[in-house]
Amino acid sequence: MPAEMIKKDRFSSEPDSVHHVIMGKDGRIVIPANIRSQVNMPKGGAFVIHVENGVVMLEPLSHAIAAVQAMMKPYAIEGVSIVDELIADRRAEAAKEAAEEGR
Repeated sequence: MPAEMIKKDRFSSEPDSVHHVIMGKDGRIVIPANIRSQVNMPKGGAFVIHVENGVVMLEPLSHAIAAVQAMMKPYAIEGVSIVDELIADRRAEAAKEAAEEGR
């Protein structure tokens, strides 16, 4: 890893925040209980995993959804439901197809 990617504050000063874990032969990693409790990871919860600058990142699915929603918010039009627009478009397309088949 290039030196410029290493942050001085990479590891928390809290002793219980850093753990050495080993990946099992089946690719599983056990996240220690105190880490799970620090970040409120529910058992059986859904997560998004990705690689960022050569580092494996794991985040709760709810955080990833909230991030995408925040990123898309500037494009939303006040009082307009894209879901309703999509349903209307699909219904119009289905009606058009039905009319063409009825010829």
